[in-house]
Amino acid sequence: MTLEALVFPENASDKTVSYSSSDKTVAKVNESGVVTAVSRGTATITAKTTDGGYTDTCDITVEQRVTGVSVSPTNSTLVLGDSDTSNDSISLTATVSPSNANNQDITWKSSDPSVATVDESGVVTAQKAGTATITATSVDGGFEDTCSVTVEQRASGVTLYSASQTLILGDSDTDNDTVTLTATVSPDDATDKTVSYSSSDKTVATVDQTGVVTAVSRGTATITATTTDGGYTDTCDITVEQRVTGVSVSPATSTLILGDSDTSNDSVSLSAVVSPSNANEQSISWSSSDSSIATVDTFGVVTAQKAGKARIIATTIDGGSQDICYVIVEQRASGVALSLHSHTLVLGDSDIENDTVALTGLVSPGDATDQTVAYSSSDETVATVDETGVVTAVSKGSATVMVTTTDGGYTDACVITVKQGVTSVSVSPAMSTLVLGDDDTKNDTVSLSAEITPSNANDQTVTWISSDSSVATVDGTGKVTAVGAGSATITAMADGKMATCAVTVKAVNSGDDDDADDEDYMIPTTTSMAIITPTDSGNAESVSDTGDETLKSTPAPEAVIITIVVADLPEGTTAIKLLDGTVIELDGSDTIDIKVDAEQLSDDGSLELIAMDDEGTVLGIYTAAAEGQNIAITNTDSTHGGGLMILLWIIIGVLGAGGIGLAVYLILKKKR
Repeated sequence: MTLEALVFPENASDKTVSYSSSDKTVAKVNESGVVTAVSRGTATITAKTTDGGYTDTCDITVEQRVTGVSVSPTNSTLVLGDSDTSNDSISLTATVSPSNANNQDITWKSSDPSVATVDESGVVTAQKAGTATITATSVDGGFEDTCSVTVEQRASGVTLYSASQTLILGDSDTDNDTVTLTATVSPDDATDKTVSYSSSDKTVATVDQTGVVTAVSRGTATITATTTDGGYTDTCDITVEQRVTGVSVSPATSTLILGDSDTSNDSVSLSAVVSPSNANEQSISWSSSDSSIATVDTFGVVTAQKAGKARIIATTIDGGSQDICYVIVEQRASGVALSLHSHTLVLGDSDIENDTVALTGLVSPGDATDQTVAYSSSDETVATVDETGVVTAVSKGSATVMVTTTDGGYTDACVITVKQGVTSVSVSPAMSTLVLGDDDTKNDTVSLSAEITPSNANDQTVTWISSDSSVATVDGTGKVTAVGAGSATITAMADGKMATCAVTVKAVNSGDDDDADDEDYMIPTTTSMAIITPTDSGNAESVSDTGDETLKSTPAPEAVIITIVVADLPEGTTAIKLLDGTVIELDGSDTIDIKVDAEQLSDDGSLELIAMDDEGTVLGIYTAAAEGQNIAITNTDSTHGGGLMILLWIIIGVLGAGGIGLAVYLILKKKR
């Protein structure tokens, strides 16, 4: 600062003054009055006039301002929660610069009083874990310095969130193979919350340093969490359960047998092995797919009930794993019975169905596993039997057909009687002429003989029938006796087969000769019977046995094709017989074409036919009237000798005597 000295009076000649300092270590002054502070203190500056030595003074006070502040220590760590309370606080020192600064006052402040507080003396007290900056500020000048304070909270304990846990191996849920344990260090603000983990049995469960526990095998283990700070511990008991992963049944297949003498094979004991062997739950439940065939108890004992197949199922209580034993129950045969125990077969008749019979060997019981049988004949020259039981007649006689079971060799028998039917019968002579009224009585009768084929036919009985007993009669021995002029057919019947003799009776008046008979009743003088058979082309051609005369073949007349609608025939019709003896079997078609010679048609173009069933029974006699190539079926008019016509048709149909029947029919038709 500059001091100014005023010399009085104002008009003084010499206004020069000199300056001096009482303490130049505090302040000094130059000749111009400029005072310069040197250090804190007080000094008196004296101004002295040159003229007269007058003086005046100025008290100079030099004050020292603060230039800085320094806090010690600059870093400090306080600790809470341990047994040493001395480290809960610290006294900081703030040093003002320069040391001689007038104002040494300091203010203290904490950046986070929740962590650490500081009083006016600089004493810092920890409050909780954390960091805080303690700032010292000079009142003079506001200079600052700081101390970084760290407050550490010591751990006081640790807690695992669970005291026990169960882990499961072997099931489909892999999440329960592990568990993560969380260790909570107390207090919450503990500075060091690190923990370490350990397992009491690593063969049961392991644990990593993040607390993840992994199951290894069935058993128990203790997991321990230990704090780094203080070594506090807590534990969790780990139980590892082993789930069932599978089951195996032994034996895998079994065959049980019922019906034999060995009862040990009526049942079988199954065993079920659970996997893995250390699984906690070893229990098994048993069931049968069909208890009517085989049952199973709680111990796995399977008992046969009847023949068949069943699956025995073992199911684990834990997890429901299954395995199967396939059980076959066989039923032994206990006998066999044939469907027939006696039967008669017939050879040589028209019914070929009775040439054979099908026997069935019924094995008992009905559920016997092996139902196969073998058949045999005691005499294959009489009857044979095939592997299916079909018996076929071979020759007349008797044979025993045996059935034998494959299982057990049980047998049964059927007595087969084979009868020989008549295959044909022939009459000799085939034609005969008797004469009445002459003197020779020998020609009033004729003895016919019937020959049965084969000679060993069972039924050798011959029945004789006359078609007209007013013309000729016949007795049981085949003796024919003339009764009146005319013609009659003598029929010999044996076992359904027939043959005929055409008999002509001539009546001789007194004095007349032998040819006075009505020529209309003359039978063609042939000594053979004509058999009419259809040709491949549908025409009828005549084939005759050799005799005194032979029917000569004539050129075939013009053929006519007539179509018959089968639906117009009587129900049950299986064949049609024409006048010439030709038999046409129906083949299931809706229509049937008949090819005949035009000469076979009546003058009105109609064709007479007979409808028969499969037994040869006449179902009706019809006239088929030709309309183009179609036929209208109508019943034969019985008003024109219809009764006689029906009789003749029956004779023709039954005897099949085409030639004789045709001749008789034509003669009678001509007379009509």
